[in-house]
Amino acid sequence: MIDNKEETLSLHQKMQSRIEELSFTPRKKWGQNFLVNQDVVDKIIIEAIKEPSLPVIEIGPGLGSLTDELIVRSDLKALVEIDPVLVSYWSQKGIKVINSDALRFDWSEIDQMCKKWILVSNLPYDISSRIVIHFSLIHSHVEKMVFMFQKEVADKITARVENSNYGILSVFAQQFWDINQVVKAGPHCFIPRPKIDSLVLSFVSHKTWDIDEVTKKKFLGFVKKSFSMRRKKLETVGKV
Repeated sequence: MIDNKEETLSLHQKMQSRIEELSFTPRKKWGQNFLVNQDVVDKIIIEAIKEPSLPVIEIGPGLGSLTDELIVRSDLKALVEIDPVLVSYWSQKGIKVINSDALRFDWSEIDQMCKKWILVSNLPYDISSRIVIHFSLIHSHVEKMVFMFQKEVADKITARVENSNYGILSVFAQQFWDINQVVKAGPHCFIPRPKIDSLVLSFVSHKTWDIDEVTKKKFLGFVKKSFSMRRKKLETVGKV
């Protein structure tokens, strides 16, 4: 959804134009670093639309670097946005916007809309690991997630055994998702610029366990306890 006056602008110029149009100041409390690199956007979108028949939900559309492309190239069902200024901006463009914190939202509402769906987000760094845990715990019809992470967090998610980054997030995420790297993004890819590198990961549900949320929480507790005693060894007792 691009205005005619934006057609000749680069992505960086377009995002800057929208900031000026809204007299908008990015808010640190919501982790608002807006993606302005077209190559990174293209790679995220290509990954997100590999299953073209599946509807898409975007968390935190911001100024629309991903949203504009998703509107044109996918079945974008809804946006989840916490900032009231941006909720108003996208609502005025005729898009369904859910004004909510993604960690507090009842995602069963999306399950009622879509039998299977894809989740896309340039995530605020401070909630990124919690979002992965959240969607690993809850029973949801989300088939795939394409998320931007602080590189340090992405390295923990994808770490293998004997890697120094291997830990709770590695074990828990890999139990429920097939995870692959999509694209790297340096500080220059955003406005305002973060002080760290970023990495986009793709998560495809492999549904290894068909278990309820209570059992998943017990498993998470077990993993946390195990990593709190790294020098201890686990042993099985009795028959397996």
